[in-house]
Amino acid sequence: MSGGSYDYLCYKMHDAAVRLKHKTQPAYRRAFGELMLSCSKAMKDIEWVDSADMGDGDDKNAIMQCIRFSDVLRCTLEEAKHMSEELRLLIELAETERKLK
Repeated sequence: MSGGSYDYLCYKMHDAAVRLKHKTQPAYRRAFGELMLSCSKAMKDIEWVDSADMGDGDDKNAIMQCIRFSDVLRCTLEEAKHMSEELRLLIELAETERKLK
């Protein structure tokens, strides 16, 4: 079965985006609906990749239409800081064990 790894959330997002884009909505909601429409496309691609109906990385372009590179960089830096702290703790543990021997 195609997609569905997130219970077809992409279709719910798409439906909400269409409702928000309706001409009777205030401009800020219509603008958010436009963004949400792009996000629903990205979510569809994510669902299909995670369901193995598309290849790894086939969701990247749709995702990057929704976010800034600086968002990716920020997340990467946060992960690197966390890994650096874990590595520091492991080095301390290894040094302590070595001294005890």
